[in-house]
Amino acid sequence: MQKIINLEKSYFYLLIICSIGIGLQSIIYKFAIIALLLQWLFSSNFSIKFQKLKQNKFAILLITFYAFYAFSFFWSDNISVALTDLLLKTPIFIFPLVIASQDKLSSKEINIILLSFVISSFSVNIFAFVLAIFNYLETGNVNVFYYHRLTFNMHSAYQAMFACFSIALLIYLRIREKFIANWLMYVGVTIQLLFLLLLSSRMQIIIMIVLIPSFLLFYYYKQKKLYLGVVYTIIIFGIAKLIMSTPSSLNYRYNQTVSHINSIGVDNDNSDPRKFIWDEGLKAIRGNWLFGVGAGDLKEVLVDRYKLNILENPTSKLLMDSTINSLEANSKLVEHLINESLRTETSYDYQLNQYAEKSLERRNNRHKIFVKKRYNFHNQYLQVFGTIGIFGLLLLLYLFAIPFFLFIKQSNYLSASFLFIVGSSFMTESMLERQAGVSFIAFFFMLLIASKHQNKPS
Repeated sequence: MQKIINLEKSYFYLLIICSIGIGLQSIIYKFAIIALLLQWLFSSNFSIKFQKLKQNKFAILLITFYAFYAFSFFWSDNISVALTDLLLKTPIFIFPLVIASQDKLSSKEINIILLSFVISSFSVNIFAFVLAIFNYLETGNVNVFYYHRLTFNMHSAYQAMFACFSIALLIYLRIREKFIANWLMYVGVTIQLLFLLLLSSRMQIIIMIVLIPSFLLFYYYKQKKLYLGVVYTIIIFGIAKLIMSTPSSLNYRYNQTVSHINSIGVDNDNSDPRKFIWDEGLKAIRGNWLFGVGAGDLKEVLVDRYKLNILENPTSKLLMDSTINSLEANSKLVEHLINESLRTETSYDYQLNQYAEKSLERRNNRHKIFVKKRYNFHNQYLQVFGTIGIFGLLLLLYLFAIPFFLFIKQSNYLSASFLFIVGSSFMTESMLERQAGVSFIAFFFMLLIASKHQNKPS
């Protein structure tokens, strides 16, 4: 009996260590995952465990998602890369297996695990900020407080996603669970929002632009004080706009984003590289849409697509003629070139030829950079589609779309927020191609999504 009790306690403590380690992106969470698997193996009642696992639909689907990657190993030519990818994605298998087959955690235990993640995410940001202060004192460069220079132990997209999720957790732990003090929520949310801006992850900022007014307006509407929701929303966005207007890397990325939006349909220096990556990615997928190219070969297939666009003479007459014909089919671009010809007092044909020549040179140089940096899809949906095919993509969409609407209907806004944050992040980053994303998403998917369908302990 004592052995069972100790194993149950160790399970909870190991989940806390996982949560902290994931937030810090420290190696301790990897040891905790191994320990969780060992704890699962050495505990008893395997028949009961597998019965619980069998009844947990979303845990089974998550394991199935990993199985698709495992099966793709058999049609991957690059075995070593495929094995590395399978090893990287093992949390997608281990967390459902361990968490779904054990007794459901109490609300207090889950809150402690969630709070431990908030503390670790907050600690990473503070530590990164302290390092930036020392860097600034040494260099005098204010940009050390922004974007990738402010990161610690992980890419800015992941650190910003963690900060974004911790904001939702702080609000949940105070408003819904009354688990933390009011002042802690306000201080924590304010600081994490500030770091979200400094980290300059555009998708996470857009996510907050959606979530903040949605929460404030809904929350104060229920209290019949809608005007407060409107006022607080305006204040928060006003402060954010003031911070983004300050000359810095953040201001540059803000202006760059505006330029990207304004240049949709126009191929110029302001165009987001992702649209060219996605274009080549879709071409790579067309011939392998059913089962994908396999976990070991996708990056090489995509890099080969980039190489096809690198030419010795990118502005040959044949290419110029075909490019001009395609450019003239774009009414928005034609209007832009006419306006440029009037502004510069040159002919439309001159502007068209200059634009076509620069466009071909940009395209050639852009793909040289893509090859050099070996860019992945920068979109998890396309990444999955290209790796394990249409069935893997449909399964991923099901895992995020179905429970999202289910939790909205049930007013479980924390779980819905998690799915929205991660699902939106998938649109601009391949979040499951690094340990930071795999461990975070698999862990909290099990705690907040799949565990809601787990049997209550008998």
